[in-house]
Amino acid sequence: MDTQKRVRKAVTQHETAAWIERLARFGYAAKGVVYALVGILAFQAAFNWGGKVSGSKGAFQTIASQPFGKVLLFLVAVGLLGYVIWRFVQTIYDPEHDEEGLGAAGRRLSYAVSGIIYGTRSYALTAE
Repeated sequence: MDTQKRVRKAVTQHETAAWIERLARFGYAAKGVVYALVGILAFQAAFNWGGKVSGSKGAFQTIASQPFGKVLLFLVAVGLLGYVIWRFVQTIYDPEHDEEGLGAAGRRLSYAVSGIIYGTRSYALTAE
C-alpha cells in the first residue's frame, strides 16, 4: 500500500511539473516575442526605416496596430501571465532544488520581484 501511494504521488507530481513546464515555456516565448519586437523597432529606428525606440510599451502598441493585433496582444498577455506564474512557482517551490543558504534566498526573492514586474506588464496589456 505504501509503495502504491508513493507511485501515485510521483505520477501526480510529474503531471503537475509537465503542466507547469508547458506554461513556463509559453511564458518564455511571449517574453522573447516582446524583446525581439523591441529589438526590431530599435533596428528600424537606427536606419530610419520607420521604427521608433519606445521600449515594451511601444512594442505592445505595434502589436495592437497589426491585423488581429488585439488577439496577438491577448496571446502575449497570456504568455506573460504564464511567465509570472512560473516565476512564483520558482519562488515558492524551487523546482531546480537549489536550496542552499543566503544565495538561494536572494535568487528566490529575485524570482518574486521578476514575477511582480511582469505581472504589472501583463495587467497593463489586458487593461488597454
